[in-house]
Amino acid sequence: MIESAIELEEKDKLGIEYHVLDASKLKGLKDNSFDIVTCFMALQDINCYKKAINEASRVLKKNGHFIFVIPHPCFEKKNIDGEFKDGWEFKPGSTDRKSENALFYMVDGYFDSGGYTIPWKMTRLLKHFETMSFHRTFTEYSEALCSAGLCIRRIVEPKPTKEGLEKYPEYFGKSLRIPDSIVFETIKI
Repeated sequence: MIESAIELEEKDKLGIEYHVLDASKLKGLKDNSFDIVTCFMALQDINCYKKAINEASRVLKKNGHFIFVIPHPCFEKKNIDGEFKDGWEFKPGSTDRKSENALFYMVDGYFDSGGYTIPWKMTRLLKHFETMSFHRTFTEYSEALCSAGLCIRRIVEPKPTKEGLEKYPEYFGKSLRIPDSIVFETIKI
């Protein structure tokens, strides 16, 4: 994706610089130099998340915004020892995982922070692979933000759009009952 972005920049000349860096070591980026830092669906996959948050704060100007999106910590589905924990419970005998067959969402082990492996074995993939993800509580994220000099300004729990519901009803239908993700908007104080 970075290669494609660089190619587009060479063609369109928008003045965008691309850097491929470890989020917990933003070497080469100056202190207090950005108005906004974003992190979309990645902070939960970064082992050294506190360092990444500190680095985001370091490169932000005073009153700059760090906005990140993560899977909702209360409702994420964790893979523990090859078995998914938590998640939707369906009507007995139901083989269809449609939203109308979902009874409730099971939450357990919320305070069990730690890493787990995610297998990516979808048929659409040319090659299957595994990644790591880390469950953290709201408290852990808020303490890391506070320690980095970032204050939570706003939290948003997105709902699917009408268009998304129409296009992917089997996926987004249950998202009207619980949030899949959460958006944190913070400000550097």
